[in-house]
Amino acid sequence: MDQHGRTLSAQHQSLAQEIYDERGLEGFKRWLKVSNKHSPFRIRPDKDNPIKNSTKSNEHRHKEPSNADKIRDWLFLGFNPRKKNSFTLATQEHGEIKLWVEPRRPPGFHNAPPRPVRPIWPILAVMITISLLVALYIIKPIKRLHQDIRHWHDKNFIGGIDTSIAKRKDTLGALGKELNSLSTHVYELLEQQKQLLRDVSHEFRSPMARIKVATALLKHPKSQNKDKLTERIDHEIDSLDYLVEELLTLQRWQRPDHSPEKTRIDLNKTLEQLSERLQIEADQRDISFEFRQITQQDKPCIVGIKKPLERALENIIRNGIRFSPDKGRLTITLEESDQNDQYYQLTIADQGPGVPNKEALSKLFDPFFRLDNARTPGEGSYGVGLAIAKEGIKINGGTIEAHNIKAQEVGKQTATETHNTKIRGLEVVITLPRATEKKIDEHA
Repeated sequence: MDQHGRTLSAQHQSLAQEIYDERGLEGFKRWLKVSNKHSPFRIRPDKDNPIKNSTKSNEHRHKEPSNADKIRDWLFLGFNPRKKNSFTLATQEHGEIKLWVEPRRPPGFHNAPPRPVRPIWPILAVMITISLLVALYIIKPIKRLHQDIRHWHDKNFIGGIDTSIAKRKDTLGALGKELNSLSTHVYELLEQQKQLLRDVSHEFRSPMARIKVATALLKHPKSQNKDKLTERIDHEIDSLDYLVEELLTLQRWQRPDHSPEKTRIDLNKTLEQLSERLQIEADQRDISFEFRQITQQDKPCIVGIKKPLERALENIIRNGIRFSPDKGRLTITLEESDQNDQYYQLTIADQGPGVPNKEALSKLFDPFFRLDNARTPGEGSYGVGLAIAKEGIKINGGTIEAHNIKAQEVGKQTATETHNTKIRGLEVVITLPRATEKKIDEHA
């Protein structure tokens, strides 16, 4: 660094002396002004240098220095320069004058005096206080939430948590709302399981009681019609076996990990096969099928799981056959959905007595739900078929709902006409997602 500094000073001294010898003092000043603007280094006269003083007129010599002059003098002349950065210039007017070589950015910027060391404990105290307040703001509601969850657990999951934390507007409030929703959902699932267990127990109790009576009659020494009793026992056992199979199917389809392989399903072909299979049951009561296709595609198809879909449609069609009157008609309509063109809408309408109220319609697809009217299934039905149908449609990404078909009749019993609404059937509306060409190619 010393050698570099001496070389730099020597170079500037040689150049400055050459400029002075050729151009004189005034030429040297002009060169100095231009060089200080463009060169990475600046050449500054000493504070009391006659060159610096002689550049000012008498008017300015006694003038009070401005703030800009003071700042300039402080920046460039107020530091303690090293001797290695100085050189002398021999002049005829003032003899030897001292000049300094300095970088454009003053050394004072690089060698700024160290800042005074201040005690850090006030800052630490403030930080600790803020941390404690934030911790209390977070920990207190978490403890409250923990108490609410413990209370819900001690009540054996009755109702929902309903924590007051859900009223907050921050992230903890969102967590409280999610827990409230989750607890309500868990409670509903537990109630459904309890109801399902009660229904299963009831359904098992009746055939078991009939089997027990038939067995007791067979054991009686004077029992007659033993063949009929044995046939009755076999029938009840078959009914129990059917019920167990239906419940196992429903439970298997409701499992979260149930994900069989999807295939391309032709809806026209599936409905034709089901109609042929169930035609025997329909012919026994002279019930006809009417199939309508109102779609732009010749072969409407979906990508889904075939067996649950077939089982669902079979249960719905068989249910329509059971409740349609003799010589009735079952109408099956396939069309694009009015609400979303990405779905097919399949409507299966019978001419039966329908469902008496909206509450019963909403529970029609619940397991073991049966009506105490003309639509109540006869012997051998347990109210599980429509629940399985709902799960089969759900597995294939669709929805299912039921509506009464109503007819307007005008009565003329008085001078004023009165309109009476009567139910003339039930329609089950199914929506299924249409398969795109990409999905069809993947599952072809």
